[in-house]
This record gives sequence, C-alpha cells and structure tokens, in this order.
Amino acid sequence: MHKTVSFGTAAVIGFALAACGSADRSESQATDANAVTVNEVGTVDNNMTAAAGDPAMSAAPTGATEFAAAAAASDLFEITSSKMAQAQAQSADVKMFASMLVKDHTKSTAELKQIASKENITLSPPTLMPDMQSKIDALKNAKGAEFDTLYMTQQVPAHESALKLHQGYVQNGDNAALKAFASKTAPVVSKHLDEARTMSKQ
Repeated sequence: MHKTVSFGTAAVIGFALAACGSADRSESQATDANAVTVNEVGTVDNNMTAAAGDPAMSAAPTGATEFAAAAAASDLFEITSSKMAQAQAQSADVKMFASMLVKDHTKSTAELKQIASKENITLSPPTLMPDMQSKIDALKNAKGAEFDTLYMTQQVPAHESALKLHQGYVQNGDNAALKAFASKTAPVVSKHLDEARTMSKQ
C-alpha cells in the first residue's frame, strides 16, 4: 500500500515555518565555497550528542511521510532562494555558496525521491509554506548588498532547522532507508551551516 505525503500536515508546517528564520542585517564577505562531501561524520556525531536533550529534537517528525515532506520542503526553499542568489548576488563568494546549495539540495531531493519510490511513499510535489514564501518575497525586494546580507542571514536558521530535522529522524525515525538518508545528509547540512554562520558574521 502506498502512503501519500501531505504537505498540509501540522508536522510539515511546523518544520516549514522553522526552515527559515528572520534575517538580521550583518554584512557578508568572502568564504571558500568548495564542494561539500558527506564524510564529516565526526562533527555531526558530536552535534547529535550535544543535541540529544534538545526539545526541538523530540518534536522532529518520526514518521516516514512527515519527515520526507519536511525534508523536501526544506530543499525547495534552499534551491529557490539559492537560484535567486546565483542571479542577483553581488558578491562572487555568495554566488559560489548559492551554487553549492543548489547542487547539494538538488542532489538531496533526487535521492529522497528515489528512496520514497523504493519504500512505496508517494511524494506530492513540494510547495513553499507561507513563511518560506515570505522570505522569498523579501529576497525579491532586496537589491545589491542588501540582498547578499539578507540571503546569507536567512541561511543560518534555515540550516539549523534542517540539521535538527535530519538528526532527529536519525535518532527517532521509523524507516531504516530514510534514517540512512538523514544520516548521510546531515553532514552536508552541517557544512552548509558552518559556512553560512561564518559568512553572515563577516
């Protein structure tokens, strides 16, 4: 029997709303935007240990359909906002960071779809939740250096939420294949988060 993912569930909305926080106005500068690998397990393992008592972890979706929907929605926001940054950012380093995100989150979405197909989970086409859309609208209205700053500061809370989503499912998820996916994806998200924090503070 196929299980259908609904992007209107409360769990998905919770993570969609958390996926991108309000942006502050710190100034972004250059950073090294090398390709991200998934071999930084040590750092993420330490993060998981530290986050074990985090209340947000217990609130992470444990069901396969809810997790898959939340992960797909998070990827959609990252891809949409980062494609805008590729076209509109002034800083070459911000553009490089955005290109990395488009590549990695597109790959993540493709892998998620493959797993969903094998596990008989039917994924509905992801859509941006209202809070996500408001952040995209804010980017549309930003120009020049203001755009760069807004984009980078949005990426910090977005990736914090995504990291908690994947770590929480690794700990408490109900589907082995998706748990393996979350475990593989978490180091990539963690790398993005580290770079976003560095760039947004400079």
